[in-house]
Amino acid sequence: MRASMGCGSLTLGVALVSLLTAVQTASARTEIGDPDITLAVERQFMHDPAVPFNAIDVDSSKGIVRLSGQVSSFGAKMQALRIAETVKGVRAVVDELIVEPTSLSPEQIQKDVTAALAADPATRDYHLTAMVDASGTVTLLGTAHSWAEHEIAAHVAGGVRGVREIDNDIELDFLVKRTDSQIQADIKERLRWDTLVDDSLIDVKVRGGLVTLSGIVGSAAEARRAQLDARVTGVNDVKADALKVERWARDDDLRSSKYVQKSDEEIRKAVQAALLYDPRVNPFPVDVGVDDGQVSLSGAVGNLKAKRAATDTARNTVGVIGVDNYLRVRPADHFGAQTIENRVREAFMRDALIDSHDIFVDANDGVVSLFGNVDSPIEKSQAEDVASRVAGVTEVRNYLTVERLGVAIPLPGGYGWYPYDYSYRSTDTPADDAAIAANIRQEIYWSPYVDRADVVVHVDDGVATLTGTVKSRAERAAAVASAYEGGARRVKDEIKLATG
Repeated sequence: MRASMGCGSLTLGVALVSLLTAVQTASARTEIGDPDITLAVERQFMHDPAVPFNAIDVDSSKGIVRLSGQVSSFGAKMQALRIAETVKGVRAVVDELIVEPTSLSPEQIQKDVTAALAADPATRDYHLTAMVDASGTVTLLGTAHSWAEHEIAAHVAGGVRGVREIDNDIELDFLVKRTDSQIQADIKERLRWDTLVDDSLIDVKVRGGLVTLSGIVGSAAEARRAQLDARVTGVNDVKADALKVERWARDDDLRSSKYVQKSDEEIRKAVQAALLYDPRVNPFPVDVGVDDGQVSLSGAVGNLKAKRAATDTARNTVGVIGVDNYLRVRPADHFGAQTIENRVREAFMRDALIDSHDIFVDANDGVVSLFGNVDSPIEKSQAEDVASRVAGVTEVRNYLTVERLGVAIPLPGGYGWYPYDYSYRSTDTPADDAAIAANIRQEIYWSPYVDRADVVVHVDDGVATLTGTVKSRAERAAAVASAYEGGARRVKDEIKLATG
């Protein structure tokens, strides 16, 4: 047995060296210059109304992007950082952004953060304490049972108006003791089944609960996603200093083993495992069925956000062609319409990205309808997401009108700041089809989630038709987003998913 293991390791090592030698030959011709990276990041900022384009300075040196300037909220800051990470060629992002001071007192901010943590269905049972100093920095104290809970608490607190920084001192108390080998196997499985990570060149080592990731990934966003995947139960910390970002790591030959045909049973088990790591979903029994890669989710969850999170988690699993969500939302407590309306309005008032004065809320038997005007698609999206996290809400019907038409930037694998459907974009934009097609191809080129050769673009009267075959739903969604970013007034998505 010992001799057999040695032979296998030697063979794997030789294969990896050969693979690295082959792909590194292509790296020289795929280098991207810093001026081009800077312009690409700035172009993405221009697309996103949540990011103050005029207030942020972008500088790039050897693929390391530095962001400086002032933003209006912690949420806008996180949005800018995540967007910069999703630009092809960016190796890392240095954060020098400053959140503008607020007129709110530390006592008011602390009250709002405490209320937000108590109102969110995922954090209300964590027994957390929020302390706010004079600078607007929030320190979170308490105990969480997983890294996912740890991060969700920071996300909820960071979305509150007036918060300038988050100091997350929540301690981790794992309910089970796990060996290093169990942790390592778990991490490798998560990386293998995550559509947003190409795990071929990632090495995982675990010692005393400390995880070390090394090797190569294709983008800064992918590196962040890999670190999130590595934070499984039992992990004390993750070191990823040795995880390098190289563009050539997106080459197709490095991903051939990831997108081989998966059986429905393999997909079902992978989706179930992924749902267990989502603290918004795991308190509820979710039945997973798979038929030719089409996933069906059934059962009952206690809040609308859990239902939506289950869909997102399933979609990011390798082999999943589509998701049918039959989950029923059945809150543990019943609240009257007036109570729900008041709680939704209070949540809007706390949120840094929502101007609640022009939003009207109507609740009827758990169904919340939103009316009024908002400035941007991001605000429309955020209002829907915030409402979905209010206890007692079973459905959100979003009738908000967007005053400043644009396109929300989807962040595959990003944490929060959700995009919205593109169906309400303007239909009367003058069409220069050749220019739009060129812009779309450029947007696809700069996306680390899309392989340009996989997608064919045709534009007629401002309507972009996308064809071709991609490896995952994430790549298809990113291609559609790129088409809107490129100026299409409508997108026909005729892209196919590879079955193996």
